[in-house]
Amino acid sequence: MPIRYNRELIATTLQTIKRVQEIRQARERRFYQERMKIAKKVKIQDALREIQQNLELVAAPALQEKLRVNKDTATALKEKNRVSMEIDE
Repeated sequence: MPIRYNRELIATTLQTIKRVQEIRQARERRFYQERMKIAKKVKIQDALREIQQNLELVAAPALQEKLRVNKDTATALKEKNRVSMEIDE
């Protein structure tokens, strides 16, 4: 049996529909934000892990040069000590 037209009923129904849509959108937004919080943490952890694995690629060139010079100096000192020990024997 059809319901008779009632202007107030239609108005309240439309208001209720708008309110339900607002609530649905707010829930979707909260759900998305919660997922993105977790995703951001995971993304940062992945980036840090990758940086640690490939540190030589991201180190500053000046630092790399300094490390290379230190390594060369250490190698030279070891060679010098080895030669001097051979001479002492």
